[in-house]
Amino acid sequence: MIAIEIPADLLAIRVVGHWLRGCLQYVGADDESLGSRIELALQEICVNIVEHAYGPEFQAMTIRLEYRMNGSTHTFKVVDHGCPFDQGSRPTVDINNPTEGGYGLFIAESIFDTMSYERAATSNTWTLTIEDPATEGP
Repeated sequence: MIAIEIPADLLAIRVVGHWLRGCLQYVGADDESLGSRIELALQEICVNIVEHAYGPEFQAMTIRLEYRMNGSTHTFKVVDHGCPFDQGSRPTVDINNPTEGGYGLFIAESIFDTMSYERAATSNTWTLTIEDPATEGP
């Protein structure tokens, strides 16, 4: 597993791309298109955490990202300790009637093969997987 913990602020999210490229290079995944798509989706998840999971009452706000590769499956976990995600508050996306905002999870779901959310104690964990048949990891 390769992990990084970053401050939960919008400027710190820029680090995710550098971390991701290092992870993908380590396992020999050199498909730039795949890396760009994963980066976009991870950044969308992180932005949602900053904007919705954490509020002024939280101290030491961080986001932990973890990466594993098993065979041709890239697995990412994104963990925070903010407010629980309320599935019912998620905006409905209508691509025929665009609005400003509300596309983060829609984008991530369109990129990853699987995406799940779990709340355990004080942690929120997003688990995201994507297959890359061109890469067979360690």
